[in-house]
Amino acid sequence: MKNEIQQKLNTLERRVAESYKTKSNDCKRCEEYCEEKQLPLHGLLSFFHIGEEFENDRYGVVFVGKTHWYNKSQVEELQFLCSRFRDCRDNGTTMLLTRQSRFWGCIQDIAMQLYPEGENDADMILNHISVTNLTKCNTSEKYQDTTPYYLTENCIELFEQEIRSLRPKHIIFFTGRGYDSYIDKLNFGYSIKDITKRMDKREITNRKEIKNKSVLWWHREFYENSKLSMHFLRTRHPQGAPRELKDGVANWIKNSTTQREF
Repeated sequence: MKNEIQQKLNTLERRVAESYKTKSNDCKRCEEYCEEKQLPLHGLLSFFHIGEEFENDRYGVVFVGKTHWYNKSQVEELQFLCSRFRDCRDNGTTMLLTRQSRFWGCIQDIAMQLYPEGENDADMILNHISVTNLTKCNTSEKYQDTTPYYLTENCIELFEQEIRSLRPKHIIFFTGRGYDSYIDKLNFGYSIKDITKRMDKREITNRKEIKNKSVLWWHREFYENSKLSMHFLRTRHPQGAPRELKDGVANWIKNSTTQREF
């Protein structure tokens, strides 16, 4: 029987929630690994947000972070979305609207450029975008990215299924190079064409006071039956990045959409 939360999910949210139910054995392996290593394990957390208009949106952008930084008490305060996954959608909405960190502020700034009609209505942009994390659990008590890669290795198939359910037109990884070995395995059921290489960079600012003017810029295209289906960009995390990162990503989304109509 569906709980009250599940009954209120939109179509895409329900589809992603269904994909979570297949991963219980992998989750048990992570639990056993953390128990053996005497690591605290906080999770599982769901996607942060899937917009009501996402499926038919022109840009169809999913923003992807590394792993959540919730501690044990924060996780346990959340209700269950399905199976063992905690529902963090309300938290995601709050963090985006209040610009709680550089990650969330950058996403809001990019979305404002894509949807200028929502400049004074942040709630409106939520209807068009989606936000999730690559790894659904963490092992940190101090808001640090210390989660072992073993957890990401187990999560990667779950994440891929999540993206297959969403079928975005653009996917933005704010992960830096640290997760490239896992990201490189992802094909989402498509054939792949690299437009830039993993170590390539792009200059995004002309400001002289900025020492590192260029940022990581790995652009990949995904094709289905020779038709371009999705653009992929892996760049650096917004924390500590030049403020022009938001402009570079927003322009990249606009230009790739203009060049190839979906």
